[in-house]
Amino acid sequence: MPVNWLHARREAQTLQDTQREAPEMWASWLRGSNPSLSLPLNAEPLASPAAADTSRPSGQGFSSNTQMRKAVELYAMKRAREYFHEQGFSSIEDVSSRMPFDLHAKDETREVFIEVKGTQSAGSSVFLTRNEVEFARNNKSRMVLFVLHSIQMSEDQGEPLGGVQTVFWPWDVDGGTLAPIQYVYGLP
Repeated sequence: MPVNWLHARREAQTLQDTQREAPEMWASWLRGSNPSLSLPLNAEPLASPAAADTSRPSGQGFSSNTQMRKAVELYAMKRAREYFHEQGFSSIEDVSSRMPFDLHAKDETREVFIEVKGTQSAGSSVFLTRNEVEFARNNKSRMVLFVLHSIQMSEDQGEPLGGVQTVFWPWDVDGGTLAPIQYVYGLP
């Protein structure tokens, strides 16, 4: 497979974009035929496109370091609280341990439910639980998604620093792309 096509496929925004300039073997497989396994393999050298930032994945990703993951999460929550305080909310409560969203903010006339996501990645996607999606769908007019991405970790103490915030307010969870990454299978 051409490496450039694989990179373009990863960055594709639509199904049609994933098929653009697809190798014949791939197109044949999509049409349901079984390409010959005796085809010669032509490997290209693995190289990153010049514009790609290979040091930072684009999606939220999985961190194997639980302490770092927790620090990033708490840092994003702190930054979200600051943001909504600046927006005039007088009551901002952390409800993440008992509700399908993270912060409940109110003032005299407004009430919003805030889902907070923090990530060291470039923040092009985040993970949502089934409960978060269902709650967001049922509360579209009062839902907010606060994403703090591109968070750095200090070298000396491993503390989160910086980050770029993106706020979707109101947030329609169906306005983005939802893709299942896990299924629960009930045994027969």
